[in-house]
Amino acid sequence: MDQRRQAERAQLEADLRGTTPPEPVSTGEIAELPERVGDLAQTAATAGPDDKAELYRELGLRKTFHHQNN
Repeated sequence: MDQRRQAERAQLEADLRGTTPPEPVSTGEIAELPERVGDLAQTAATAGPDDKAELYRELGLRKTFHHQNN
């Protein structure tokens, strides 16, 4: 492993040591997931371009277009 990767790994490990583990997910929360995801999918499907872009930003999603030259 090169020095840059070793330094990056050491930094990431240090960052992880400073974080708190997430709270466990309850069975109720797990049971709600399909409904919540369905609502989100419906919202995304019917949203206008600006609202959809904001939703994607909030979710940390990115759309990427890959144009292929034939």
